[in-house]
Amino acid sequence: MVGISVLFFLILWAKSFSIKLFCAICGAVTLTWVTLLILYWKGIFSDIMIIAILMGESSLAIYYLFDTKAKEEWKFFRLPFLLSLVTLFYFLITLSKVMQSLFFLTGLWVIFLIIYAFRYKSVVVESFMSSVMECCKRW
Repeated sequence: MVGISVLFFLILWAKSFSIKLFCAICGAVTLTWVTLLILYWKGIFSDIMIIAILMGESSLAIYYLFDTKAKEEWKFFRLPFLLSLVTLFYFLITLSKVMQSLFFLTGLWVIFLIIYAFRYKSVVVESFMSSVMECCKRW
């Protein structure tokens, strides 16, 4: 927690001199888990749980960034995008064990792309796509 707090203030200070590409909290969290992950790979740090929690925060931040910046029609791909992020971050921790996830994700992306391609050709497909898009609207 101390490391994240120090990085937060350093990044916040540095942002006053440069381009503001990301928020200071996201930068601090990301730099912390990247550092801890490298230390984990080198056998210096062993608490994988905190790395996983911080990676989860980053993956959700990327998802929310996508959700706020993406064109409305691309938001249909929220589920495969989020699961792709989870798989990527899981792979970074384990450095293996992702083949089943990759097969599943590939199938999920194909299904969503097919639905997207036929979105105006069928009332059922258009209705399904609308329900997916409306699912995550903020109240």
